[in-house]
Amino acid sequence: MPITPDRLAYLMREAATRARLNPDKSLKMIDDAVLNAIDQTQDPLLVAQIRLANRLNMDYWLNRAFQAPEKIPEPNLSPEILRSVHENARVGLGETALEAFRAGQNAAFMIWMEVVFELTDDPEELKAVLDHSLRSISSFVEETARAIRIENAKGLEDAAQGSPAQRRVLVERLLEGETFDAPLAARRLGYRLDQRHQAVIFWIDRMEGDPDILADFATRLTTLTPGKSILRIDEDKSRLWLWFTDKIDSKMLASLRPETVYVAIGPVLSGVEGFRRSHLDARTAERLIAEGPGDRRIATYEDTRLAALMGTNSALRDQFLEEVLGPLSTAPPHFAQSLRAYFLHGENVSRTAEALAIHRNTLMRHLEGAEDLLPRPLSEARIEVAAALEALHWRRRDGSAAA
Repeated sequence: MPITPDRLAYLMREAATRARLNPDKSLKMIDDAVLNAIDQTQDPLLVAQIRLANRLNMDYWLNRAFQAPEKIPEPNLSPEILRSVHENARVGLGETALEAFRAGQNAAFMIWMEVVFELTDDPEELKAVLDHSLRSISSFVEETARAIRIENAKGLEDAAQGSPAQRRVLVERLLEGETFDAPLAARRLGYRLDQRHQAVIFWIDRMEGDPDILADFATRLTTLTPGKSILRIDEDKSRLWLWFTDKIDSKMLASLRPETVYVAIGPVLSGVEGFRRSHLDARTAERLIAEGPGDRRIATYEDTRLAALMGTNSALRDQFLEEVLGPLSTAPPHFAQSLRAYFLHGENVSRTAEALAIHRNTLMRHLEGAEDLLPRPLSEARIEVAAALEALHWRRRDGSAAA
């Protein structure tokens, strides 16, 4: 015989009442399941917030199951939950907290099943109550997850609009090597420091560039990388510092970069020291771009580190260039550019010609001309020539070696 609505409501209310008799046991099971699922037990702040959210959500659903058992509860967006959601989003834990919320669903339903089986052994009643309960819990979780995603976006927006001057000062002190409590600094910055970082510096020429174009470019990047937590510091209107939580696609940056915007990219490194080092390495690339020929507007640290190293003694470098490259250093630039590209592409003629957008025969003439200009045969000085070409590539605009 099908269960009546009144009987279903009675069983739901009775189960909710019994489930609240021993909440600590139930919560421990849910907490354990959630924390095992997301593997974040080493973060005490996150663990505390997850346990609080589990308690609040369990109480909320059980109260609704008792008060209106026939209805699917609305999402739980209490002030405590919202504060936790915004805080997690600001420190880059929004997606992790969302996974935690979903991981609790199965554990909660298993606990609920045990309670229902204590109330009745009638197959029809069990099927009706468990079907209704599963729909209720699943819908509650999905609707709350959807609402949390919206709130995560608000939390990230709040972080971006928080006290920029204070955040810049804190970052400057971190870059100078001051020691901070990492979780505290993360909360102030809205960005976790105990993770991977890639620093990027954007800037414009103050005489040529439009600050609005720079700001719009940085904003567009944040919308194109939704899975990454991003820290943005405005050094001033003409220069921005950004940190991404994972490797940024340099080809995407190059394709999106407005003509007047320069880009220097640091390596991907971990932790507080990685946060600092990646930015300092991006500064090295920034310096080489700024001091080099004006046609170079984007570079990674890896592109520039050899030239930067060789620039520690400009007099020795000038001597090295003259001795190794000879007339090639002052010849028409296509000779040195072709030979450098040939080295960069593994001495593969086809790939080099494609990269330079020239015919193979043209490339071969350039390579032969470059080798004719060298003081020594290329076969005897390959490594030195490659290093010298890299230094020449990043030569100052005035023709001197970058210091």
